[in-house]
Amino acid sequence: MAIVTLDGLSPERLAELAGSFTSLEEGVYFASEHANLRKLAAATARLSRSDGDLRRTYANEFLGEDGAEEDFVERILFAYGDDSVAQLYPMVAFTEGISNLATKKVEMPRLMSYLEQSTRYIRYDVKDEHGRYPFFTPPELCEEDARLYETKMAQIFDQYSLAVGKIEDYLHSILEKPTDLRPGQWRSTLRAQACDATRSLLPAAVQSTVGIVGSAQAFENLMYKLGSDRLTEMRDIGDHMLLGARMVAPEYFKRVDLADRGNMTKMYLGSTEMAIDEWSKELGLDGPDDVKGESVDLVDFRPEDELDIVKNILFDASGMSMSAIEKVLKMRSDNELANILRDYIGNRQNRRHKPGRAFEHPHYTWEFVTDYGIFRDLQRHRMVDDLRWQNLKVSHGHLDVPEVAIQAGVAECFENAYKTSEELHGLLSNKYGEEVAQYATLLGHMMRWSMTINAREAYHIHELRTSSQGHPGYRRVVNRMHDKVEKVHPIISKGMKFVDRGENPQLARLDEALRNAAKARATGKQ
Repeated sequence: MAIVTLDGLSPERLAELAGSFTSLEEGVYFASEHANLRKLAAATARLSRSDGDLRRTYANEFLGEDGAEEDFVERILFAYGDDSVAQLYPMVAFTEGISNLATKKVEMPRLMSYLEQSTRYIRYDVKDEHGRYPFFTPPELCEEDARLYETKMAQIFDQYSLAVGKIEDYLHSILEKPTDLRPGQWRSTLRAQACDATRSLLPAAVQSTVGIVGSAQAFENLMYKLGSDRLTEMRDIGDHMLLGARMVAPEYFKRVDLADRGNMTKMYLGSTEMAIDEWSKELGLDGPDDVKGESVDLVDFRPEDELDIVKNILFDASGMSMSAIEKVLKMRSDNELANILRDYIGNRQNRRHKPGRAFEHPHYTWEFVTDYGIFRDLQRHRMVDDLRWQNLKVSHGHLDVPEVAIQAGVAECFENAYKTSEELHGLLSNKYGEEVAQYATLLGHMMRWSMTINAREAYHIHELRTSSQGHPGYRRVVNRMHDKVEKVHPIISKGMKFVDRGENPQLARLDEALRNAAKARATGKQ
């Protein structure tokens, strides 16, 4: 790279500039932690109209000029409608105490990153200073119904608390601590297994925290989506997000609540959703069906023949059009095309070695009926082409009581929690509609959802979500996905060499301990 000189800048300005970038000479450099990100975003937006060095533009036009970036952003973003500048400003936000239902709406956009509290490692039975469990009460409820709702929620959390505590104690009694684990690590392991066994009892109303990283443009679009939602909680989150964003970078969010800008966008989103709902009712598609239990269906895929993507593979390396490449390939044997496909996959040494972007051409559309907990785990994958889900309901049934709960003597906790949840869901559904009733469902209730992914993302999902340390629920689902891809695209599937079909060693030990404990009770030795 060429060495850059920044002639003409004063020593003071150069010193100030040096604190903002990793280098003032190299042609490849990073913004440092001391850079003013708002000013840097505005300076970066000037690149399309400036032939100078970015660092010189930053120094000449934005350093030491309070408000310069606000003026520039307002002129470019607001007056001229050039949204590209909003893609350049990174922001970090947090949502504390929102319902689990809301976490899925917040995490909907593809072009953002998220981190959410885990139901696998945290016990959600700690009460606050008012003696209340961590659950959200929908503001749509009248005062009398809110009291009933909170009473029922407390009963569900009581069952969860009793079950998770007793299962953890039971595991401690039947499992022997491995010699390579410290006592603290062993307690964490037992707690994780107890939380895994009981997370199905947590309601969709359980509160959680989500950290969000994205551009100003991504946050603006998220605010439009939340602002058009039918649930008050989602709209409130969007409103609070707007207030916080305006404290950090007001110039990026002037349009969000203007009548002829943001509010018009929210109305558009809401009206299209309402129109499709009306069509669903008109066609008689809004009623529940009688599907029960888990299902994994590959409802569509392309191409029909996986060898058809060889033309996409060769496109970059060739100097010909796609149609010309296709004519050449028609003269070659299937065996030769298969070898090209295998060579494109290559000799992968670990699951992070993924084939190139030609694998974004094959697509798989899935329809699932899984418990809400599995949906939560798989919904987090950002690089999906299509992700949609139906309202949470109780009509698709729920998970069976796990064996460890039966042996720990808390099967009744599961039965009581599901019964209470379903009674509350019925009450809310009749009086407030299906949208509000979702808060009453449990993570163990089954739901229907759909996802479309390309083959490149399938490599990531299949290999990550079948790893032995993963939750057994989503491991089972993703292994079924892999089986179905194997039938339609065997070479692509075989390239996923790090799909793990083995047992989780910890769960294998637990299963063995449960079998031994059951035998001991049956023979009166325990």
